[in-house]
This record gives sequence, C-alpha cells and structure tokens, in this order.
Amino acid sequence: MWNDFEHRVWKKIKTYDLDQKKLILTISGGLDSMALLSVISNLNIKNRVVLHFHHGDSENKDYRDQALNVVQKFCSEKNISFEFNKSEDKLKSEAEFRSARNHFFNRYKALDSVFVTGHQLDDVLETRLIKMIRGSGADGLKSFSEYNNEIFRPFLDFSKTEIFEYATAKNIKWVDDPTNTESDYLRNWIRNQWLPALDAKQTGGVQNLAKSLDRLLLNSENQFQTEIVYQSNQIQMKRLWFFSLSTKDQLKVLSICLGYFKNIEFSVGQLEEINKRLDKNQKEHIFEMLGVNWVLNAQQIMLRFKGSSTQD
Repeated sequence: MWNDFEHRVWKKIKTYDLDQKKLILTISGGLDSMALLSVISNLNIKNRVVLHFHHGDSENKDYRDQALNVVQKFCSEKNISFEFNKSEDKLKSEAEFRSARNHFFNRYKALDSVFVTGHQLDDVLETRLIKMIRGSGADGLKSFSEYNNEIFRPFLDFSKTEIFEYATAKNIKWVDDPTNTESDYLRNWIRNQWLPALDAKQTGGVQNLAKSLDRLLLNSENQFQTEIVYQSNQIQMKRLWFFSLSTKDQLKVLSICLGYFKNIEFSVGQLEEINKRLDKNQKEHIFEMLGVNWVLNAQQIMLRFKGSSTQD
C-alpha cells in the first residue's frame, strides 16, 4: 500500500510516461537518495538499475565504505540490479568528485533510459545562491528542472523535512556524510551557517528568498527563448539577431545558453570573454571555452557541448 509521499512520486512518473523507460538511479547512500531508492522499490518499477560511485580511499574511507554497503545491502534484499565503481585516483575537489561520478554514470546511458536523482527543494536554493555568489545573472540560476528528457528529479518540490519524515517512518537506513557538518566547502557554509542565520534573524527568510528567486527566474527566462534553438547537445541562434542586441542583453543570452548545459559553472567575466571572442567582424570563427565549442559563421552562432548531456 503506497503512502501519500509515494503517490506523489508515482503521479510524476506517470505524467512523464517514465514507467515505460529504464530508470537509472544514482544513489549515494545519503538520506535523500536512499529515500528515493525506497520509493522506486515500493512502486514496483521493474526496469531499473542502481548506480553507486565510491570516491576512493584517500579520505573519509570509513564513511564511503559504509555508504557503499548500505546501498548494496538494500539492493540485494530487494533484488534490484546494482552496479558500482571506485575511484583509483585521489579526488580533491567537488568538481573532481562530480566529474568522476558522471564519467561512471554515463557508461549506462541509453536511448530508452533516464537518470533519476534525489535532488530536493533545499538543493535548488543552495545551488542558486552559489551561482549568484560566483557572479551568475538571473538566467544562470535555472539549475534544475524536474524532468528534461534525460534526468528526472522527483523530489524537487519535497523539503528535507518531508524526506526525513518519510525515511524515518519507513525505517530506511542511510549514512550521513561527515563532511556535511564542516563548512570548508561553500555549499556547506551556506547550508550550515548562512541560511540558519538568516532564518534566525528573519523568520521565514529562507522560504521568502527561495520564492523571490523563483519569481525572478519566471520573469526573465522567456524574453529571448523564441530566438534560441535547442537540440540534444547543440544550441544555435541567428548571428544578425545576436549582434543587434545590446552588450548587456548579449551577455544575458549567453547566460541562458550556458544554463542549458548541465555541470557548467561560469562567471560574468567568462561571459564577457566569450562575447569578445564572438567578434562580429569575423566571417567565420571557432573556439573552445567552458567545455563548449563556439562556432560562428555567416548566418549563425552555434554552441556544441563537448560532454554528454544537457540541462533542459
């Protein structure tokens, strides 16, 4: 018998017809991902596989081993297909962690498959704040969508509290990353210090901030969409139209375009450098920046992502 939490996820799955696809669950062993694994298991979706990436023995080995064991044990008990990989390299940064994980996960990508992640409501706000601190404009703040034909994030409108209540009611086992309590990383500082301090100073401040950012994005994201053509790993727009814009709007368009590609972080300075290289006096020009091949010809400007996947 499904509870309300599981019914909400099932409704999303049916909305996007994802019960007809192979679900690739990327599970870390933490609260959000183990709750996700429990939901998908209880919904009896058969065409599924669980992937787990171990970040290696360089540090936090005990936690990483425990996380692997928790995921592996759950899958064994529920007879769920499970695959994992372990880094042999010493990974040192969040960017290296993410790159190594994605390299492993993308091995399993197929035409009839969709990745499923446990990203939730708090993750969205944290990511948007990080992007703002790093100089992103409004259009660079669109970090996550619930479903983009490649990644399904069913928890995006669930709070951390709701997920915790579901997991405890279901007696789900998970492992907390000990580094989450440290504030060395910017995300952890925002989560552990800045946002709690904001709520302590102004009751409801965090929730109001999240709503304000939602409204900001809603007002800004449609202005140039009709002129930008999106494909699987390429974007194109008319050269004449782009160069008819003001410099400010050109930077805004570049921000929108880069926001289409997932895992790309960029600053205002980098947007300005790209805009310089897109010299309107050159008939044809090709260069690479931020993992994107920029192609300028007589009619169009094209962005071709060198990696494997996009955001929307």
